[in-house]
Amino acid sequence: MESTALLSVLDTPLLWVTQERVAWANPAANALFASAPTGRPWQEITQNLPDGYTYRLHPLTATTQAGMLMECIPKASDELWREVQRLAAENRELEQILDSCLDEVFVTDADGRTVRVNEAAAQMYGMTREELIGQSVYELEQAGVFYPSVTSMVLREKKRVSVLQTTRSGRRLMASANPVFDADGNIVQVVTSAKDVTELDLPPLIPHTAQRADAEGAAFGPTITLVAESPRMQSVLKTATRAAATDVTVLILGETGVGKNRLAEYIHAHSRRNGQPFVRVDCASIPENLLESELFGYEPGAFTGAGRRGKPGLVEMADGGTLFLDEIAELPPTVQSKLLQFVQEQSFTRVGGVRPTRVNTRIVAATNRDLRSMVYQGTFRADLYYRLSVLPIAIPPLRERREDASRLFREAVDRYARRFGTSPRTVTRETLRCIESLPWPGNIRQLENVAQRVVLLSDIAVITPHVVRQAMEEPTWETDAQWEIPHPPVSAVRQPAQLPTGQTLKELLEEYERHILAQAATSHASTYAMAKALGISQSSVVRKLRRYGIGGR
Repeated sequence: MESTALLSVLDTPLLWVTQERVAWANPAANALFASAPTGRPWQEITQNLPDGYTYRLHPLTATTQAGMLMECIPKASDELWREVQRLAAENRELEQILDSCLDEVFVTDADGRTVRVNEAAAQMYGMTREELIGQSVYELEQAGVFYPSVTSMVLREKKRVSVLQTTRSGRRLMASANPVFDADGNIVQVVTSAKDVTELDLPPLIPHTAQRADAEGAAFGPTITLVAESPRMQSVLKTATRAAATDVTVLILGETGVGKNRLAEYIHAHSRRNGQPFVRVDCASIPENLLESELFGYEPGAFTGAGRRGKPGLVEMADGGTLFLDEIAELPPTVQSKLLQFVQEQSFTRVGGVRPTRVNTRIVAATNRDLRSMVYQGTFRADLYYRLSVLPIAIPPLRERREDASRLFREAVDRYARRFGTSPRTVTRETLRCIESLPWPGNIRQLENVAQRVVLLSDIAVITPHVVRQAMEEPTWETDAQWEIPHPPVSAVRQPAQLPTGQTLKELLEEYERHILAQAATSHASTYAMAKALGISQSSVVRKLRRYGIGGR
C-alpha cells in the first residue's frame, strides 16, 4: 500500500487486507497479535481477534489497489478513532490530488527507495505502482527503467537537480528533484516531478553547435531519440547508456544505415560532456593527403598552401567533448599510427610542429567493416584496434529488429509531414505490418527515404501498403543523345559468350560495375588503392560501394 509510511507511525494497530490475505501490518498490529499477521489468511485472522478492541473495516476505493484497511481500536478510544478517520481522509485527498496530475510524481526515502508514485509515473515507466514501490532508484537505473537517476544525484549533491532522462522505451523526460530535510539538516525524502517532452521540438541536447567534420564543417540538428522497441535494440541502448556514464572508448559496429552516428550522438548527449563539442570526422570523405592536417591541424608554413596562421585540427575542436571517428576502417596506415599515439597519450603534434598539444577528448569510433579481419590481413593496426574496441557495441540491422521498423516509419512520416507543411498522415496497421515484413537492405536510411517520398508524393491522408510499394520503386530514365558519354567501339569491349536475356542495358551495366567493384574491394587494401587502380576519385569509390552494399576498405 502506497501510504504505509504515514500509517506506520500510528499507535493504532492497522492491517491492510487484499486477495483474502494480510498484505501489510503496522508495528502496533504486529505487537497486538500473537504472531506477525503479514501474509496470513484473512479467515485465520478473524478467528483469532484479541478481546478488548473494536474492529472497523474501511474499503480502499480511492487507490489503485483493491482491498480494505482493518483498524483495531480500543473500545474506550473514540477520540483516537476520530483522529485516524481524519488522517485517512487527508491521505485519500492527497492520493486523488497526485493522481490528477498529468506529470510524474515520484517520492523516495533517504536511501533512494521508492515510497510513493502517482499514476502518471507508472505509465511513463511502463510499470505498475506495486512494481515500483519499494524499489531502489539505483536498481531501476541499472535495469534501464530510466537514466540517469536524478534522485541519486540529489542524494549525492544534497540540492535540487534537473536533468533530461531517457526511459526504457526511449521516451524523454524533463525531471526535477528536490530534497526534503529534517530539523537536523538530514535528507529524509526526495520528491521528483517529471514531464514527458518526447514529442516537443526541444532545442538541441548539446548546447554548443556541434560541427560536422567534413570539408564544409556544417552544423547539424538536435540528437534524435533512439527507437528501442525490440529486445536487441533495448540491450544496445542499455549498453550505450552505461558507456555514456564513463569516458571509455567505444567502437560502434553495424551495417550502413543502421544509425551508428545517432548512437554516437546519444552517448555524447547522455554523458557529462554533453555541454561540450561533438565533432564528427567522416574518415572516408577526406582525401588521404589532407586527412592528417584536418585531424591534427598544422603550423604556419608546414606545407605548400598552408595558411599563414596555421590551423587547429578537428581533434583540438573536440577538446572537452567527444570526437566521433566515423568509417574508421578507411584511415590510411600513416594516419593510423599517429591516431594510435593520440588515443594512448591524449596528446599530438600538429603537422610541421615540434611541441605536443594535450587535449581532454572522449573517442567514439564506428565502422561497417570487420576490423578483426582487417587486422589479420595487415590492413589495420592491431594495437589501434584494441585501443578503440574497449567497449564494442554492435547495432543489429533493421531486418533483425522488425519491431523497431514500424515505429521508425510512423515517426518519420510525422516528422516529414511537419517539416514539409503537409496535412497529418495516418498509417494503417496493415501498412505497419508491411513495413515490418520488408527486408530494408539500406536499413534506417532507406526507411526514412521511403517515408519522405510517401509524404511528398502521396495526396491521400491514409498511407496504405500500395503507397509504400510505389514509393520504393526506382524510376527509370534514358539519357538524351546530346549528353551521352562516348564509349569505345563494341569490338574493343570484352564480350560475354552469350548475351543474357531479360535484363535492360542499364541493369547489365550496373551488374558489371558491381562485379568490378567487388573484385577491386577484395584485391586492394583501401578505397584509396581501389580509386587509383580504377582511375576514379576515392569519394566516387566510397559512394559506389555504398550504393551496391559492398564492404570496401
